Amino acid sequence: MTATKTFRKPGTVHVVFGSECTNSMDYKAIGVFHSFKTSGWKGNITRLLACSPEQSKTYKGWDIGNTFVHPNYHYVAGYEDSATYNKPAALMHFTNEVEIEEEFILYIDADMLLRRVVNPADYDARKGVVVTEYVWYVKEGIENGLAKQFLKDPDAIERAKGTHGGYYHLFHHADAKKVAPRWLHYTKAMRQHPELYWKDSPGSILEEDIDTVQRGATRGKAPWITEMYGYALAAAEVGLDHMFTRGGGGVLYGDDFLSLSHPGPIASHYTLSCQIPSKEHYVPEGMITKEQREHAYIFDKHEFRDFNVMDCDDGFLFPNPPRLPLVDEAAALCAEDADRLNYALCDFYRKRCPLNSQAYQNSLETCPFNVNDDYRFHFGNVIPAPCGNQSGDKRCKRRVRNGDCAVDVSGMALYCLKECGFCAEVMTEEDACFDRIASAECKTLADQKECFLNPTFMTFNCRHTCRACPKDLNAMVASNHLQEMENFVEEVAEEVAEEVGNMNRWQILPLAFACAVCIWYFGGFNTKRNRKKAE
Repeated sequence: MTATKTFRKPGTVHVVFGSECTNSMDYKAIGVFHSFKTSGWKGNITRLLACSPEQSKTYKGWDIGNTFVHPNYHYVAGYEDSATYNKPAALMHFTNEVEIEEEFILYIDADMLLRRVVNPADYDARKGVVVTEYVWYVKEGIENGLAKQFLKDPDAIERAKGTHGGYYHLFHHADAKKVAPRWLHYTKAMRQHPELYWKDSPGSILEEDIDTVQRGATRGKAPWITEMYGYALAAAEVGLDHMFTRGGGGVLYGDDFLSLSHPGPIASHYTLSCQIPSKEHYVPEGMITKEQREHAYIFDKHEFRDFNVMDCDDGFLFPNPPRLPLVDEAAALCAEDADRLNYALCDFYRKRCPLNSQAYQNSLETCPFNVNDDYRFHFGNVIPAPCGNQSGDKRCKRRVRNGDCAVDVSGMALYCLKECGFCAEVMTEEDACFDRIASAECKTLADQKECFLNPTFMTFNCRHTCRACPKDLNAMVASNHLQEMENFVEEVAEEVAEEVGNMNRWQILPLAFACAVCIWYFGGFNTKRNRKKAE
């Protein structure tokens, strides 16, 4: 697949994602390709498919989408202990063997769904600077002495303190090619020397064990996140700098809180289970009882590993999430992920399977006629969550004393709603429309593009500076008919106020915006005022 093309279009992005020729990866790949289309991307996207010669003999999903095939390192001599080698190996083979026309490469995981288009200029992405998500546990490990055990150059060890990114990477093409082989090298070094990951192991200088953030991890064994540390070490060695997104700016998990005053992350990551509780059974996922589980929608990709998307006689689709009401934005993101995967599968079945097949019939029963329609409708269905502390009053009080309400707005809005004073009923228009920290500090942060990079923190603490006040909300969310939609929302707000009474404008606006979207969708900009104009 070697080409001679060398000219690259400035500012353009080629999206790539890693996959493997197995049933459990095929539905994820279908989801990524469909999300690329429905989130507004134009240009090129490529699946980096790890496939062994033996797997190639029986694999059926070659035509799922544009694909580059490379060796499956899980079956390559010296790398057999883990499939995680495929992430750096895929990028290494792709950048060495394919000459792309784009200046940048956006590298995401297969269990992600793209939500919006990335403009590299918005993030100051350039050669030598990688845009990626801030990962606290990688930072913790690097600062705990891990870098010193693998890197020899003092400058690289120091530089590793700023390479703690993961989940997705927006690379300049030259940087991707430079870092990929060293990423593979350090992933292998860490996996094959797990004793250096744990304290009190022969040769280890660590003062304490590093958090594996992995269920069922065995002490003394290499955890799956060694691949993430492999990247951090490689990036430090080759001299890359990083711009970090946080709090909804880059990637959110399917159970994360998403600020409604921001367009949302580049991608949603459904690697973890998420739940949509009923309002009567609103409890943290880890504390849910058997009775409460019966009243909640649970989505977990690990429960759906082996169905075959190529089997038109099966036509598997995920259970439909509930539509109304959703008690928080985290539930809306969970529902969005499940719906989008179903829409992707329905689109795939309708294009591939006969009209009389089970797959085609399932797609008609489960999905709308147009599976490329807007998928963000769940956020119009969000109602205020019950005003409580999911994590418990005692733990929330401790976190509040630590200042987490300002530092971790996303997590605290989900787990310590009451203790932080985030409940809907205590919000007023005055609370909503000013900078909670010094405006000069907000301007400094905004100049550093933190409104893009860390939107959950910034839209709470620097609302005015980031133009995230209620009056700006409509212009941020409704990308088409901006002025018309803004005026329309205001008119709907007046009509809502006439009907419900005794509510201030800040309480009415989110409801008015949801109503406006529904009215516009079904009948255009049709309010009393416009009807009078027509008369």
